[in-house]
Amino acid sequence: MNFHPNSGNDSFTSNDLIDLTYSRPLRYYDNEQQFQQQQQTQYRQQQQTQYQQQQNIIDFQQQYQQPQQQQQSTDHQQQQQQQQEQHQNQQQQQQQQKQKRYSNYVYQILKKTGEGEFLIEAYDFEITNEETVALMKCPPFSISKVSTILVWNEKFITRSCVISPDRFEELAESAHQLFPTIPKDCFYSKRSSDCNPSGSLHSSYESIKAKHNALIVTPRPSKKRKATSDVTKEFTEEFKNLQNEVNEIDSAYINQWGTETAAKKRLEFYQNNKISTIIATLPNITQPKGYLLIQADYSKFFDKSSESKLYEKWPSLSEKILKQAKKKASRCADCKSYLDDNKDCITSEQKSNLAFFLLPLLFKKTLKTSVRSSAKTNWYPTKLEVLNSFIFHLKTVDTIIQKVHDLNSNIIGFIQSEIQTDIKNTINDEQYYAIQTILEDSKRSFNLFLSEHKRLGIYETDSIYKPPLPFFIGKEPVFIQCGDEKVKVDEKDVNGVRIPLLDTFNAIIKIPGLLIEMKNYYNYLCQENSRISNFIQADLWRKKYCKIYENKEYVFPTVLYYDEFETRDPLSSHSG
Repeated sequence: MNFHPNSGNDSFTSNDLIDLTYSRPLRYYDNEQQFQQQQQTQYRQQQQTQYQQQQNIIDFQQQYQQPQQQQQSTDHQQQQQQQQEQHQNQQQQQQQQKQKRYSNYVYQILKKTGEGEFLIEAYDFEITNEETVALMKCPPFSISKVSTILVWNEKFITRSCVISPDRFEELAESAHQLFPTIPKDCFYSKRSSDCNPSGSLHSSYESIKAKHNALIVTPRPSKKRKATSDVTKEFTEEFKNLQNEVNEIDSAYINQWGTETAAKKRLEFYQNNKISTIIATLPNITQPKGYLLIQADYSKFFDKSSESKLYEKWPSLSEKILKQAKKKASRCADCKSYLDDNKDCITSEQKSNLAFFLLPLLFKKTLKTSVRSSAKTNWYPTKLEVLNSFIFHLKTVDTIIQKVHDLNSNIIGFIQSEIQTDIKNTINDEQYYAIQTILEDSKRSFNLFLSEHKRLGIYETDSIYKPPLPFFIGKEPVFIQCGDEKVKVDEKDVNGVRIPLLDTFNAIIKIPGLLIEMKNYYNYLCQENSRISNFIQADLWRKKYCKIYENKEYVFPTVLYYDEFETRDPLSSHSG
């Protein structure tokens, strides 16, 4: 049916309606065949477009996914390599931690006991595992148990129940290094102005100390010598010969005195008897040359190897002494004063000397018997007295006589009070006079320094002192007063004095070690660029004078100066 709206026919059937539905596009096309061709063409174009899109997608996937897969494979390999490196680093860190543990003092102490090993394993388990809920009910690791083991070990090593605060600090630091998650203050916190010492180490120490004082298992040994009832029991033949008095102590008798058998018996005899018994049994000691026998005993019984050991280990010991003194400076005013006065010490020799002075200040006070009061009470020597008894430091030459006299007075007074009880009833007047002479001679040991003339003579012989050399200037008339007039009666020479610079330089440079220190200081100044403290750091020296003397290895600038001088020696003791 061909229906056209403008044809004027308005009646149609249901079939016509169906045909009308499919025939509406015919308004734009001439016939139905043309419409079908157009539909097929559009369908083929759509199919081609879809195919082309699918082909483009396939090509894109081939071009993109293959590098992506390669990249993913490369990333996977890199991840595996990084994981291996991380695993190796973890193993190295674990190995380093194990080695660090092996060198830890607290770790070594805990490994000696079964309970200590259990505490270390328990700590590692709590750190590396997450099963803390079950462990909270009954935690196997305990700080108090660790502290108890450490305190018992200190008591076992020192054979006493006294632990210093510095030792507590060292133990707490070592324990904190072994158990880093536990703060150091949990183990020990030292006393301050606001609170007393605290921590698990101190609590364990107080508990063990209370038990120790309550038990008193081992009484303190007596320091008194064991008195022998029979002095002459079973002496050897060599020792009996030493009891016989001789007219003169010569080299042959000294050799006889030092025989091996007699020396062993004599040492045992010294240890088990009082001084009065020793002098009564060996009377030759009281002779004028008896000190030679005492010197022979000292050189034989004293271990001389200890001197060389101290000398060899002193460089490392001096560093530890300085470190300990700095820790103690807050509580010891003398240590702090010495450190402040010598804070400019740079060289190793200066630091070594400073450590030598600080050494006696680190020891605890010693109780001594004094005769300073009428009650003869005990007293504690001051730090300065301890230091002067250890090494006597003189800063100026002018005070040497007075300082030595004061030192001898203190020492001799103490020695006399100590030996008075032993020599009262055992030595006669002659022997007492001999001992008193020795003590008085110690006061006269510095008579060589009594006058300036004697001191200059010693300095000229044994040190770098060079006396000034006189030279003739001219003559000066000498007048006498006769009434109101002055009459010339004579002429006298007028001399000047000088000290050659060459002699002065030679004397100074020849001081052992001084030239090395000068070179080291010169090199230090040349390398120091942050601040200028010496002339050789200035541009004038570097740009001008260094070029003039560039062929020389070292050139030291010297500042020359002169002091005021007046003739006729107006400042001497005989002037005026």
